[in-house]
Amino acid sequence: TTLFADDACLCCIPQLLAHGNEAAAGVQSFQLGAARVTMFTDGAVTCKAKWMFPDLSPEERVAAFPEGLAVMSFGCTLLQLGEQTVLLDTSLGCIDPPIFPAMKEVRQQRDLRDLLKEVNVAPEGVDIVCHTHLHRDHTSWNVVPSGEGDGSVIPLFTNATHVVQRREYQYWTKNKARRDRVQYDTLLRPLEEAGMIKEIDGTVELSTSEGTSIILELAPGHTKLFASRARMLEQSSFATFSTPGALTYLQLGQVQECSRATTGPRKHISPFPEPAACSTMVT
Repeated sequence: TTLFADDACLCCIPQLLAHGNEAAAGVQSFQLGAARVTMFTDGAVTCKAKWMFPDLSPEERVAAFPEGLAVMSFGCTLLQLGEQTVLLDTSLGCIDPPIFPAMKEVRQQRDLRDLLKEVNVAPEGVDIVCHTHLHRDHTSWNVVPSGEGDGSVIPLFTNATHVVQRREYQYWTKNKARRDRVQYDTLLRPLEEAGMIKEIDGTVELSTSEGTSIILELAPGHTKLFASRARMLEQSSFATFSTPGALTYLQLGQVQECSRATTGPRKHISPFPEPAACSTMVT
């Protein structure tokens, strides 16, 4: 299988096309244990399934994607547990003026601030932002224009600690080429200068309340093996929210099927009972 280079992200796939279904964008909330989970999406995009999942046999591909198209979306997930509010990635929409213009011409644009308002959450009310990894399609709402008219930006989540795996952060800030690739000066430097970034190693518990816990742990398979996934554990069930280690439900049952969004050998794809998933709940 020909896999993406280590610095590739979904927003840069030239084969992505707009999905005509506007209903794919919006807000979906549900309760899991003591936590309120809200998933934000800003409209689906499609990609030729044969290109995205080259390991599938023709029979498997037809069964999974009858029209030959894999449907994906960009988004992020809000977890409200006890008195803490946790946002998993900031990957939704483009703002005006556009800081993150990739794919602007094909996706229904949503303002993350408006979607947060729909669930009565203000940006300053977010306590923790978890970055599963630092591709631009997962950090695009870290900052907003300052309003000074000079092109400068300021952090959006002013009271939040931005949590990221240490090796992931060190990898992308090691040299200028990598910093440019993730738009470090725009999307990460303002947070770093404000002391808002917390680097972690391995598994860390972010929040716990009434028997439900949110943890962040390594989920190898997407960005040089340093990406993370968030897991929410409750007495009788669990949910996994993570990187594009799996892009469709098909991969949860057939973890050997790699997509082009996966880097490294297949052995790094997490098997059951802890599948990786992209903003997908597994119970």
